[in-house]
Amino acid sequence: MDSNNQTISIEDVKLPPGYRFKPIDSELITRYLIRKIMNNRPLPTTAIKDIAFYDFDPEQLPIDEFSAYCRDKEAYFFTQVVPGRITKSGGQWKVSGPDLQVAVGDQVAGIKSCFVFYSAGEENRTKWTMREYRVNPGLTLYSQNESLKSKIDTYVICKVRYKEDDENLNLSNDDHTFQTISIEDVKLPRGFRFAPTRTELFRDYLMNKILNRPLPTTAIMDYIDFYDIDPDQLPISDKFLEYYRDKEGYGFTQVVPGRTTKSGGHWKAESTDKTLESKIDSTFVICKVKCADFLKLPPGYCFKPTDTEIITDYLINKILNRPVPYPIAIKDINFLYDLDPEQLPIADHRREAYFYTQVVEGQTTKSGGGGWKVSGQDVLIKRGDEVIGFKKYFVFYSAGGRKSTDWTMYEYRLNPGIMITADAPKCNP
Repeated sequence: MDSNNQTISIEDVKLPPGYRFKPIDSELITRYLIRKIMNNRPLPTTAIKDIAFYDFDPEQLPIDEFSAYCRDKEAYFFTQVVPGRITKSGGQWKVSGPDLQVAVGDQVAGIKSCFVFYSAGEENRTKWTMREYRVNPGLTLYSQNESLKSKIDTYVICKVRYKEDDENLNLSNDDHTFQTISIEDVKLPRGFRFAPTRTELFRDYLMNKILNRPLPTTAIMDYIDFYDIDPDQLPISDKFLEYYRDKEGYGFTQVVPGRTTKSGGHWKAESTDKTLESKIDSTFVICKVKCADFLKLPPGYCFKPTDTEIITDYLINKILNRPVPYPIAIKDINFLYDLDPEQLPIADHRREAYFYTQVVEGQTTKSGGGGWKVSGQDVLIKRGDEVIGFKKYFVFYSAGGRKSTDWTMYEYRLNPGIMITADAPKCNP
């Protein structure tokens, strides 16, 4: 894990198959780049090398030195920006897409810019891509120090990668036998995670699982009933960031016909990889699941719908089984009132979440015996002159407690007196 006392040499990092240097954006900014600029705390590791990056065309960079702990043809460098990002041979890194903010909590800690490389005299882009990370110069902590601000403006991390069309599979394991290491016992420096290649997934994990041989680690869990449940009910949360990338998980399971969940959800293939199908013939599979948030919110923005939006855009569409504007914002939970509030899957640092559920009589939790008690009168929710719903306010009392806790709840319900039909106004997700 992250050490505040000394930098771990990359040569001393021993990685089981599937693990590599795969830092999230905020780690690159806060754990590596800011520390490098400030020079007041050790870096977690020597995984990022110093180089005059823009002196070289990408194929001249020492990328092979990273092969032991990065993806193939991928590397990370500290460097200083040069005007135009033009290499000495005349090649150029050209911007590809808008700048992206790197958030830490509600604060913009850094900026990520995307580039592609064009060789000197060539009009067509190469397959080399680059992500350039820089610290936000507007951070209050550093904005008053002119010397520091100058370094912030010019010092960056460059993540460079050669984007191949596909990965060549090598399924020969040379009869190598592993001694399984528990995922909790894999000691990783900051920025290292389970991020296996397809070869590692098939050769080192799936084939050994099918043949009932030891696995390298327990990084891939057994999801016996993976296809029974929707992905937002899988145990993928912030606590797994220590092992995986954000909102990502891996599981062994068996394929079921149609890949349809019990709720009626459906995993549909986007493409067919005939190469893999011809090499692996088994109903036992690894599922890598990842939530790709299609709605990227800037720091400071969060899901904060109005009462009318909750009723018209979410609850009515949910009842009519129609698309909602932001599907992952409100989660399904079968029996919300079975659980004390601290047991609910609330990951947001604001300790706030939205759930679809069914009301139960008494609203007394089964797990702890606590209860939600009404506080105040129903509030009418209107659209124009029409009452479309009601909002009720509750506070939570622990079992046997006479005083209310700090947990509060608003319960939104549709006005049973209004008519909703399939031709009710639709949202445009």
